[in-house]
Amino acid sequence: MTLRPYYTLKAKKDVDEICNYFDERSDSVADRFQQQVNETVQMLCRNPDIGERFRADPSGQTRYRTLMKFRNYMIYYRRENERLQILRIVHSARDDKTLFENHN
Repeated sequence: MTLRPYYTLKAKKDVDEICNYFDERSDSVADRFQQQVNETVQMLCRNPDIGERFRADPSGQTRYRTLMKFRNYMIYYRRENERLQILRIVHSARDDKTLFENHN
């Protein structure tokens, strides 16, 4: 069963900010980044257990996976019934312990 993706407001903002950053340097990099987000999310919708468990989540529900061709970027997500909730998409250098304070 393939899950339906759902992006939180913070995840949407993350993608917009990263694409804007890349867009200032190269339109094609921003386009490739957006394409990789879409492809990685679709892969996760088909195989939600493929990501690593995020140990800082006491519920054990959150997982993460690197973007396939942008290995410095991580997608944090959680399975909710028949949908895949995309929580955050961030650079791996970010402090992951503060990523989920008041997530939407």
